[in-house]
Amino acid sequence: MEERIRVLHVEDNPDHALLIRRSLEREDPELEIVSVATAEEALKNLDEDGFQVVLSDYLLGAGMNGLDLLRAVRERDPELPFILLTGQGNEDVASTALREGADDYIVKRSGLLQFKRVALTIRRQWEAYRARLAQREAEARYRHLVENVNAGIALVRGDRFVYVNPRLCEMTGYTAEELTSRPFTDFLVPEMRETVMDRYRRRQAGEELPPTYDVWVHHRDGHRICLELTASIMHDREGVSTLAVLRDVTAQKRTEERAERAEERLRLVFQQASDAIFLHDLEGNILEVNPAASELTGYSEEELLSMRVQDLHVPDERDLSEQELLKARQGDFFGFTGTGLCKDGSRKRCAVTGTVIRGVDQPLFLSLVKEIPEALEAEELEDRIAEDLRERFQAAIDQAPLVAVQGYDREGRVTYWNLASETLYGFRREEALGKTLDRLILTEEEAEEFQRELERLWEGGEPAPPREWTTRDREGRTRWVLSTIFPIRSRGKCTEVFCMDLDITERKNLEIELQERNRDLEAFAQMVSHDLRAPLTTITGFAALAREAVEGNADPAMTEYLDSILKAAQGMERMITSILEMARSGLRPESRERVELEALAREVWRELRVEERVPAARLELELLHPTATADPVLLKQVLANLVDNAVKFNLRHPTPRVRICSRKEGGEVVVAVKDNGPGIPHEDVELIFEPFRRMDPSAPGMGIGLSTVRRIVNRWGGRLEVRSAPGEGSAFIFTVPE
Repeated sequence: MEERIRVLHVEDNPDHALLIRRSLEREDPELEIVSVATAEEALKNLDEDGFQVVLSDYLLGAGMNGLDLLRAVRERDPELPFILLTGQGNEDVASTALREGADDYIVKRSGLLQFKRVALTIRRQWEAYRARLAQREAEARYRHLVENVNAGIALVRGDRFVYVNPRLCEMTGYTAEELTSRPFTDFLVPEMRETVMDRYRRRQAGEELPPTYDVWVHHRDGHRICLELTASIMHDREGVSTLAVLRDVTAQKRTEERAERAEERLRLVFQQASDAIFLHDLEGNILEVNPAASELTGYSEEELLSMRVQDLHVPDERDLSEQELLKARQGDFFGFTGTGLCKDGSRKRCAVTGTVIRGVDQPLFLSLVKEIPEALEAEELEDRIAEDLRERFQAAIDQAPLVAVQGYDREGRVTYWNLASETLYGFRREEALGKTLDRLILTEEEAEEFQRELERLWEGGEPAPPREWTTRDREGRTRWVLSTIFPIRSRGKCTEVFCMDLDITERKNLEIELQERNRDLEAFAQMVSHDLRAPLTTITGFAALAREAVEGNADPAMTEYLDSILKAAQGMERMITSILEMARSGLRPESRERVELEALAREVWRELRVEERVPAARLELELLHPTATADPVLLKQVLANLVDNAVKFNLRHPTPRVRICSRKEGGEVVVAVKDNGPGIPHEDVELIFEPFRRMDPSAPGMGIGLSTVRRIVNRWGGRLEVRSAPGEGSAFIFTVPE
């Protein structure tokens, strides 16, 4: 089905206009002809309606003629199809029309054949116009893609670039003008020019060549970069061109070169090592061996690759081999002495050490096997293994970025100093080795204390728990560290002591700042307490005296006024006490110890005098975990607030019940205080924790109990939640980290 085309027909003769419209719509039913009488009217319609083609007569009355309309249309749209149809034109008019941008010029003639030609011309011009638009859009999309793709793109014709995209300029450092002004071979490194030019000529001649290869070029600043080039041939009106897509692979190439060099070095070490090296899986299947392994066992490389390491042990020690492999699978160190069985039947005592390495698709094991000379004593062998372990330990911690590690001899002299120690303290390894800490990071008194700890460990003492030390760096700045000191022992004797320091300076500074702020806040709370209570005491005192003075003599209204003053003053006193209690709950230094929950719960129940206030109330305990490690004062404050709330909001129940439960869950104790009260509406659950929020104004208290509970639980790093529904009671659940 043909596409519908809207045609704006400009004709000042209404009879001609009707004839042309009817005839064209008959020839092509998908033409929609809209006729207007003047050029001015045509321009107005073009602004308001969407037309695909303009068909205009040349003579249009007293105003603008067809050529004038053509010029006006071209100012608005240089490409909208415009056909001039007239019976009054001549060759000069036709020439001018085509020169001014008309797409076709048709002279009116009689007969229906004329209208068939006009209908065909309209459709042909519209399709050509649409094709141009589609081509332009495609070119725009292609240009956008080429200009923004993350790869260099160049079009080569002859010996030069005729187009380069911005990414290629960015990659090479040259401007587009510089790249297109010289032969492209000028940008190649000299040793590649002949190869690239040969490939270029052969590809242009039609020879099939691999499309992708690497080329090295000069960057504008002088260094060499590697570009992955993918070339393809293009044929267009101007002849044969080459499209080159280039990707910067310099970093990848450098990495590959380094990896190849490292692999070659490792291969040399592997092949030339004097000790036998076996690479095998965790089941013992041998995957690779070095020449020394063949020399030690007498088997060829091919024979060894068909064996398991267990096959190289004497029969009565194969269980030992299996046990050591089991340790390796569990991540333990692999090291033992055993007896190997050679191809000729001879036996050799060997020391075996190994480590797990991460293969491409599975963990592998690297075993080093060294024959033990018959004269080598067992202690010397143990020393060798211990030294091997020590070297592995130091290699592991040398690059550790966060933990400063040092080694010390018996006199307290530094024997080891890793990179993190250099960063933390500012002393280079060569500066620190051989010195005692009083010459580096500790005062004389602290160094003496540290030396006493070293001597205790050298004498066989157990490592002390981590403790905080005050040190100083090279610039004299104080550094707080959390230190763990531990010995390295061989045959039951200490051979070296290591210290691991974790920098906690920032944390200590925050603690000191927090303590200072807490002291300021405590002082402020005391001042507020004094300044508020002093006038309140005066008001209460004088009101009480006045109440006594008028007792029985005054107007009853006067007595009522004085009672109101006293009641308000007492309420203010309770409010001040509550505010100070809430503030101090966050100021009091925390002192954690193990607390018996049953004893604490009964103490709280007793001190609140619950059974005196509500004789029917009952306390129930369900303590699956009997203790919690917390500050006893703060924990008591939490329980007291929750129990008090559970009682005072449940006075209407005939038998108020408070149940305290506990259980262990992960690394924390979960405590719940439950009641059988009226419950809390869902929309009020969050509001109850706001300070001074009283959901029941008739209940005693100031409304800060639950706010205080939340502050305390948050302070010790626990969680607090409430589960409640109207008529189902409430459960306040909090956690205490162990």
